[in-house]
Amino acid sequence: MVTRTKLVRLGNSRAVRIPKAILNQVGMTLGDVEIEVRGRELVIRPVATMTLSEMLKTVSPGDAALTVEDRDWFDAARAGNEVL
Repeated sequence: MVTRTKLVRLGNSRAVRIPKAILNQVGMTLGDVEIEVRGRELVIRPVATMTLSEMLKTVSPGDAALTVEDRDWFDAARAGNEVL
């Protein structure tokens, strides 16, 4: 499907008005997008987001190594009304 729309001024930038029907068709909503230049074309796609479980899969145990100071802080006795 080809749709014609306008490139409009938005402050010192330019913006493309994308009809809601097209956004719905590709499953996009408001949010961050990536813009890629391919020759003389622009490709717009949503920024990929990860769930917490996906993010945790990228972390290895060595990435979270604690310093001696961190370990002392974690192991210290409670000093007030902290809730754990």
